[in-house]
Amino acid sequence: MDEPFGALDSQTREEMQQMLLLLAKHEKITVVFVTHDVEEAIFLGSRVLVFSRRPGRIIRDEKIPFQNSADLQSKLTPEFYKLKRELLDTLHQASGQEDGESNRIAMLQNLVASSENQGIQDKQ
Repeated sequence: MDEPFGALDSQTREEMQQMLLLLAKHEKITVVFVTHDVEEAIFLGSRVLVFSRRPGRIIRDEKIPFQNSADLQSKLTPEFYKLKRELLDTLHQASGQEDGESNRIAMLQNLVASSENQGIQDKQ
């Protein structure tokens, strides 16, 4: 399933997540679920694979250490939050977000300097 709940509002999305978990458990089926939502991946999965950007490679393979039940309260536990934070950190490091911020600042500085130089040249 590739982003099947992506366009849903929050309430409907949670209802569908619960239904999917109950259906998979009842029918004893395996579901491969693609999502960009880390919280959704943890809630629905027994295992989460984190991919890099192009070329897509698995950079983290995380077995979910707690039972995935259809109980939305599980999202409020410290364990859930900790794992969510760790997976988000992995994504940020892989995407170079920390370096990306420095690059954006440098680009803005260059843009400002270029604009200032253009203004000086226009006045001459």
